[in-house]
Amino acid sequence: MKENEGGQSRSNTYPLKVCMVTAYPPRVGGIATYASELIRAIKRYGHMVEVISHPDAEVGGHENQKNVYGLMDIQRAG
Repeated sequence: MKENEGGQSRSNTYPLKVCMVTAYPPRVGGIATYASELIRAIKRYGHMVEVISHPDAEVGGHENQKNVYGLMDIQRAG
């Protein structure tokens, strides 16, 4: 176990695979910004993160963003 800056123990032996379903840039807003910053922090610890988000095609989409999938359809409940 190693200690991070806050003195808390963390292990680098078991990287996590995380999937987040959230608004994500290029979508503008507090949730998208927070999610982007949180994901960046999680990745710094060596974990893998995949994001399911809105397509956002009208503002550039997610084609050039690794592990970001524009699949959420707010018009369909399922």
